[in-house]
Amino acid sequence: MDSATLSKRFQTLELAPFAVHSPAAILQSLVSCGLVGQLMPDAQHAGLGIDCQLVEARKDCLLLRARIAPQTPPWQQALAIFKPGQHIVRLPCAELFACNDELLQCRFPETIWQMPRRALFRVAPPAAPPLRLKAHSPSGSSPWRGKAIDLSVGGLSFAIEAAQAPCKVDAILPACQLSDGNWSSPHFDLRVRSVEPGASKDSWRIGAALYYPERDIISSLQLASYRFEVSNRAISRSASPSA
Repeated sequence: MDSATLSKRFQTLELAPFAVHSPAAILQSLVSCGLVGQLMPDAQHAGLGIDCQLVEARKDCLLLRARIAPQTPPWQQALAIFKPGQHIVRLPCAELFACNDELLQCRFPETIWQMPRRALFRVAPPAAPPLRLKAHSPSGSSPWRGKAIDLSVGGLSFAIEAAQAPCKVDAILPACQLSDGNWSSPHFDLRVRSVEPGASKDSWRIGAALYYPERDIISSLQLASYRFEVSNRAISRSASPSA
């Protein structure tokens, strides 16, 4: 399913946009599994993520084990990510505070966001500013600069200009990075999954999956996907005529 089709389904409510409206069961499962996630100030500061673990989900609050460094930005819009590719919890951090050196407490969140796999969901980044991909050829020698077409927590597709197919399926693209001028991802490797002619002459569309990504890479792309889709839906709502 491409982003345009999914966007139409969002507008007609055929698919619920990420939200899990009864988060208690999921939060309890995260507690029981003992998963270690990432806690970060907001969607713009993925690089400042710190390890966190959900240790208790009460009716009125959550307890997390984490150490917030004093030099980090304010945490009014903090996000916690658990289980790569699965759940994002937006914490009600106006009341996030330290119980002691390791435990943080906040009110129980109303909503958990769930990130579907790439086969089910791909989000198109906003047209402006464009999301650029800086990559390298499979040999690691010459730099590539392409434009991201869609993004998911499992990979991405991008457009690149070249007279001939720039690579083959299963090629490894090392030291890739996404940037829109305001946000930049950590570097990551990609495995090419498809190479197709693009919409214009001498252009190619390349689909690629993350290749053995570290947890901070997955967290960063989760946040970008989340931020882009929330932005897209806000634009869609503002453009729609009021009921």
